[in-house]
Amino acid sequence: MRFIVPEVKDMTRYNKAMDLWDAGDKYEAVQILSENPTNKDSWDYIKNFYQTTDERIKTSVNRTVGLRSDGTVLDTLSGYAVSDWTDIVQIEASAYLIGLNSSGQVLIVQEDVWTDELIFSGYFSGWSNIDEITADSVGFMGIRNGSVLMKGRNLSSYDLLKFTNIEAVSAGRDFIAGLKSDGTVVVTGASYSSDKQVVDDWTDILEISAQGNNTVGLKSNGTVVAAGQERNIKTMKLYNGPCNVSTWKLFDNINDIFFSPEQNQKVSNNTDEETPISILRYTLDENGNAEITESLYYSSVLKIPGEIEGHRVTAIRQQAFYGRDNLASVTIPDSVTKIGREVFAYCENLTDIIISNSITEVDTETFLNCTSLASVTVPNGVTKIGNRAFSGCDSLTNVIIPNSVIEITEEAFENCTSIESITIPNGMPEIEQHTFSGCTSLSSVIIPDSVSTIGMSAFSDCSSLKSISIPDSVTEIGSGAFSGCTSLTSIIIPDSVIDMGQNTFSGCASLTSITIPNSVTEIRYTVFANCTSLSSVTIPDSVTSIGSRAFFGCTSLKNVEIPSSVVNNYYLAFDSGTQVN
Repeated sequence: MRFIVPEVKDMTRYNKAMDLWDAGDKYEAVQILSENPTNKDSWDYIKNFYQTTDERIKTSVNRTVGLRSDGTVLDTLSGYAVSDWTDIVQIEASAYLIGLNSSGQVLIVQEDVWTDELIFSGYFSGWSNIDEITADSVGFMGIRNGSVLMKGRNLSSYDLLKFTNIEAVSAGRDFIAGLKSDGTVVVTGASYSSDKQVVDDWTDILEISAQGNNTVGLKSNGTVVAAGQERNIKTMKLYNGPCNVSTWKLFDNINDIFFSPEQNQKVSNNTDEETPISILRYTLDENGNAEITESLYYSSVLKIPGEIEGHRVTAIRQQAFYGRDNLASVTIPDSVTKIGREVFAYCENLTDIIISNSITEVDTETFLNCTSLASVTVPNGVTKIGNRAFSGCDSLTNVIIPNSVIEITEEAFENCTSIESITIPNGMPEIEQHTFSGCTSLSSVIIPDSVSTIGMSAFSDCSSLKSISIPDSVTEIGSGAFSGCTSLTSIIIPDSVIDMGQNTFSGCASLTSITIPNSVTEIRYTVFANCTSLSSVTIPDSVTSIGSRAFFGCTSLKNVEIPSSVVNNYYLAFDSGTQVN
């Protein structure tokens, strides 16, 4: 990646900076360029810009843009136009500045090429659920469910109907190339350009790059293929054939290749047919143990080795396999003691996972939105399941949680819509907020005597939950803990409970009766609101206050006895059809 600077005043200084940039010393390059302004703003701005963007920088002829880790964007040309951009996951700079947010929406900034005046800034109409964007000097493209959308080119020259199951797209001079999920490549565009891109026999392609008159592909065996016509930059004449990359070879064998901390490739001679195709990058910890940092490519079945080049594999770092949608099965060896956050997040085809018995923690969002994962056994020895660890795993029907687990944090199983039953480990002191919220198939829950607190919205919208037994150990039930449990017909609140939050049982439309325990002194705001089948309520003498709208919308509740201990003004607590005595 390099900055492209118009009207540079000192080419010697500029060339020196570019050499430094290409060599990896980007900070020093920016420092040099900051003293050599162009017809745009000073490079002082770009220096600061670079230091705050986590190196996620894109450049075009007249601008440099950067994506911050918090999802905001910086732009050297029209920063004001992106000041309100948030939750951005990808940026591209070309004829337009474009950004993709986490919701799959595309935002664009378009200026007049001569005056740099802003023409338009905002969402690109009609594009939604976009998975990936790319751009060139003409316009930009998006991938949605394996199909390609395009803006800025003459669509009449492009046959996009054959662009199906596309994982990546790249644009040449008058054509575009698409990489399909099966490793083949398709091309379309102006006939005098696309006809030169002979890629029909390409297979097992990992990456593609189209530029000018050529398409280049990297194969899984480490070799490179090319199509098109190469142009002599001095004479501007086209050669008869594509660029010659026949001698290029990155690896001798792609089976079990590991990139060391020094980035020197090392080839394993492992011939085990069950060992998957994989390219793993790793780093070494202070004890010389290997920690997997990323996988560049692998088959649908991945077996993490217990040792790499004499180094024991002890950890998988965060996001190492994030979003790898071809990954179906993973085996993690017992040598691994730590798995970082989001390691398998958004691996939407992952169905089978064998977790190391040495793991003590399932980290934050480890399996977030693994929508094909049906069954998980958490190993004995795990003590903590982190925030949103299994959130959105809507195919998950069976989860075995060992008694070693003493902490399941917020939203750990939120929106796991296929889970039918759950047993809370004996030893957990608290069910945290939103832990099982939105588990619409959950019909059976066993809560052990160790639990003292049921957190806010812990079981909200569990619409299949018909009954639940709350043990005598529970002293607090948080706001909205069982709200929206529309099938809940009965619940016994033990005398140990001293506090129920707002909305605790609101919207429990099947609940017919309730007895408030003697330990409760206050019935809070909307705690039983819209329990439309509730016909019987027993309020003890311990209650001194009934909150506003506490029983509002309980249309079946005809009569209520209010004890003399209640001293507040409770007339707004009940529906208009309820007789209060």
